[in-house]
This record gives sequence, C-alpha cells and structure tokens, in this order.
Amino acid sequence: MSQKLEEVFRSALKDQEVPFDPKAWESMSARLDEVMPVKPKGGSNSLWIAASVAAAVGLATLGYLSSGDDTTQQAKSNDQVVTEKSSTLKEEKVEVVSSNNIAENDEPKEVQTVAKVEENAITNTPKKPVAEEPQVGKPEESFTPPVEKKIERPEKPGNTTVDRYVPIENYPISGAVCQFDTEVISNPFKLPLTFTAPSGKKQTIEAEGKRKIKFDEAGVYTLNVGDKRPQTLTVNHKPVFDFEAVKQYYDDGVPTYELSATGEIETPVWRIKETNITYKGQNVEIHLFNKGYTEIELTSDNASGCATTVAKRVNVTEDYNLRPSNALYPNDPNSDARTFLPTALKLRDTPFTMVIIDPRNGDIVFSTNDPNNPWDGRNKSTGEMVDMDVVNYRWSVTLEKPLKGEKSKYSGTVVVSSQRQ
Repeated sequence: MSQKLEEVFRSALKDQEVPFDPKAWESMSARLDEVMPVKPKGGSNSLWIAASVAAAVGLATLGYLSSGDDTTQQAKSNDQVVTEKSSTLKEEKVEVVSSNNIAENDEPKEVQTVAKVEENAITNTPKKPVAEEPQVGKPEESFTPPVEKKIERPEKPGNTTVDRYVPIENYPISGAVCQFDTEVISNPFKLPLTFTAPSGKKQTIEAEGKRKIKFDEAGVYTLNVGDKRPQTLTVNHKPVFDFEAVKQYYDDGVPTYELSATGEIETPVWRIKETNITYKGQNVEIHLFNKGYTEIELTSDNASGCATTVAKRVNVTEDYNLRPSNALYPNDPNSDARTFLPTALKLRDTPFTMVIIDPRNGDIVFSTNDPNNPWDGRNKSTGEMVDMDVVNYRWSVTLEKPLKGEKSKYSGTVVVSSQRQ
C-alpha cells in the first residue's frame, strides 16, 4: 500500500520546480530577525544552523504558496493522471478503513491522512474536462437509440369506431340528387350527419336519427359524419319554366284549350290529372269535357336527369254535350232551325248514331248516322209530323270513336214547336 502511494506522489511531483523569488527571501529573513535576533559572533553554531534550516523551509513554503498559479498551470498537464490516481486512492482508502485486519495505530492510518490531504489539494485545483482513455483491446460500441414501444389499447365493449374516411356508398343517400328535392334520410351512424349547402346553410341529422333534408340549392354539398373527413354530394340544377292555358273554343266542335310553355324546356310532357291523359310538345291543344277545375301538369327534364313539374288548375265553365239546340221549328224560313242535329256532329268527322225517342211509349221515331241527314220533326214510320208543342222528345247519340277523355254516349231533349217563342 505504502509503495503505491509513494509512486503516486512521485509521479505527480516529478519535474516540479519552484521559482526563486528574492522578495520572499527578504520577507522571511526579516521575520526570522524578529523572532530570533542574530547573536554576536562567537555564539553557538548549532543555533545558527537550526535557524538557517527553518528559514529555508519557510522560504520554500512561502514561495510555493505565492506561486500557486504557476504551480497550478504546470499541474494541469497531469490532471488526468492525478484524477485517475486520486480515484484509485479513494478506493484504496475505503479498503483500508473497512479492513478488520489493520489496527488503528498501524501504518495504513498514516496513509489515510496523506490521501485526504492530496484529495483536498486536488479538489481546490480548477479542473478541465478529461477525455476518457480508449480501452486497449476492447472494440468501440456503436450507439443504438431505444425503440419506442407502441401500447395497444383494447377497445371498450360496445364502442363503435367510425373510419376516418367514410366511403360515399356508405352514406344514406346516393344517385342523382336534384335541386328542390326533399329526401327523408335516416342516419345509420353513431355520430351526427351534417349536410352543408354551397351557401353554408347546415342541416343536421342526429346520430341514428331521421329527418327531411331539402336541397334548395344546386351545387356541391358537404357531408360530415362527426369530425371525420367529409364527403361531397353534387346537387344538379333543375329546369325552370312556366305555361299558360288559353280560353276554350269550339272551332272543331269540341272544347279545346291551347297550352303554351316558356323557359328551360327540353322534353315537355303534359298530363291531365283527372283523366291521366298525356300530350307531348311545347305548345299543344287539349280537350276538356267536364265542368269544373281540372289540374294540368307540365314536366320536363334536362341532360343531368333532373325534372321539374309545374301544375296549374284550369276552370271549365260547362259540361260538353255535343252542343245541341233544344228545339226545332218546322215552319221557320231558316233551314238550320227547321232541323235537329247536335252542332258538334256537323263539325266533327267522327262516326255516330243518333235516335229520337217518344217518351210516352219509348218508340223510336227517328234515327240517323249521317251528319247530312238531320231530323225534320217527322215520324219515320208514318212520315207524318209528330205532335208539336206537346212533348219533349229524347235524343241519344253514341260515338264510335270518342276522343281522349271523352265519353261515348250523350243525351238530351228536344221539342217540336210551331213557332219561335
């Protein structure tokens, strides 16, 4: 143990020199004169020698202390060695103290004192970072960063996860959607479903709820499920148009209305709601036979497949009954007044059969299917004039080819009068 300590100190203090300072020597000499005045010659030589030795030791000590900076600078080159040796010294010191085989008054106790002094000296000396000495024969280890472990958390029972991207086919609406359409939509998700119009107007269906969504605007709508990535839905433009119905007329013997449409018309189809009769064309003529309000619809679509329907009500002022007269005057100079045949049968090119019946006995007194052969008031069986101003004879017409919405049988009464009233 002692040999190791000696080697440590010897190595640390090797080549150390203390520079000479004349002022330090003069200061020490003055102090010695005060403590031990110089005696006259002839004194004891032993005292002079002792004083000289003491002065030399003090001078050396003072010089060492006054040149601490220089000593420190010179010792810096050996800091690494001293530090390592000091660490070794501490370890050996612990071994000495903890050993039960060494007595308190043995030599290692002295070693402890020296090690403590050296440790304090090293502690008071400024240190610089010391690089680790490479270990001979041991390969240098490369640094590998630690791999972060991902903790998989199991889902709670009953927790439904909605994907960040929800495919459009999973949304509760698909296909062509047109402006002004109203859809009753069910939300199958466990999160709110929001429809945002191009103007920013929002309509929301609660989780697993249902409501009517009206698409008032054409353009791109945004569909959001909670805070997930949105989908888009294109709402196509619908054609806009209108129509009007011209008052009825009887140019061909039937009640006729002319319908005219204006606006974005591409494939117009008209429908008489009462009879479900349809017509095609932007301007058409239709026939309405029954008195009252009749609803007419006009529908047209466009290239995007969106259709618009406009409906209006038309007021029919009278029931159509072939427009007959209610009397005939055999003695009237006007030929048309002397005969009876409904006016419509004269104008219409349609096959018919008309009969005149005596209400008193049900006999048929006249019949015809020729628009040029009207009834002149005579009984066809006898050739004589029927009773005038007495009976309202019944007439009945059957059409073989009635028009759309038209009935096939018409009837009424006519009286044979001797003179106009």
